[in-house]
Amino acid sequence: MGVEAFLLTSTLRGVLAQRLVRIVCENCKTIDEEAASPDELALIGLSPDVVLYKGTGCEQCAGMGFFSRKGIYELLVIDDELKKAVLKSSDSTELRHIAKRHGMKTLIESGAQKVRAGLTTIAEVLRVTQEV
Repeated sequence: MGVEAFLLTSTLRGVLAQRLVRIVCENCKTIDEEAASPDELALIGLSPDVVLYKGTGCEQCAGMGFFSRKGIYELLVIDDELKKAVLKSSDSTELRHIAKRHGMKTLIESGAQKVRAGLTTIAEVLRVTQEV
């Protein structure tokens, strides 16, 4: 971006990423008998015994199976260790490892919580979090 690292670390306190996932319609919500593939489950960190839901489509959701949206979030708090890493020009992978070590929850992890709670689907989380 052309911003000096020392200016960035002295002013930035955090970075928030957010996405909206569609919520399964409560009116036509059913257990998804066609379980997700082991690869999909592993991709978002869910165990094979998790109960998955889908919407079958109804008048309330206009046949879509989804009704409303909720946010999933990733908050990167800039602490002293991250500041030092930025000043050393560490790459994004290293910065992400540091942030995760300090408790940052990723977008996929936030989405996985919504899947576990029966609010959305794995496909929906992957749709909004995967880079094209």
